Amino acid sequence: MDVEVRYRLCGRCGFVFQSPRMSGEALEGFYAHEYRLVYQDKAGPTEKDLLVQQKRAEHTIAFLSDRIDRVDRFLDIGSSAGILLEKMKGRFECLACGVEPGEAYRRFASDKGLEIYATLDELASAQTGPFDLVSMMHVLEHLADPVGYL
Repeated sequence: MDVEVRYRLCGRCGFVFQSPRMSGEALEGFYAHEYRLVYQDKAGPTEKDLLVQQKRAEHTIAFLSDRIDRVDRFLDIGSSAGILLEKMKGRFECLACGVEPGEAYRRFASDKGLEIYATLDELASAQTGPFDLVSMMHVLEHLADPVGYL
């Protein structure tokens, strides 16, 4: 699948952006169904992707373990295949759930018994909060309105 992406540079401030930008609705559909196909030619997790996520999760756990003694309720937004959720549950013995818009990745994580939601609205409807630790890695750059999302 080929997708043409054009980048623009503001001559006044140097801001780099994609043009034209997708609407919020178009972005949701793209990340739910097409993003991974464009990125890695496969909707579900690849061996390479799982290895990268494993290493990132190990690094994150090491970083957190030096700084946090306890986590009771953990939320990972952009939880992908759920590897960080699994590691957090193991390390902190906490309730852990995630938000992942990609259907194949969400299904992969759910099939491992993880609690994964498609959107923040779906998470809110499930009334699973509040959380004492929330992570968002490699997420904000994919949002139409990152400030509003936060």
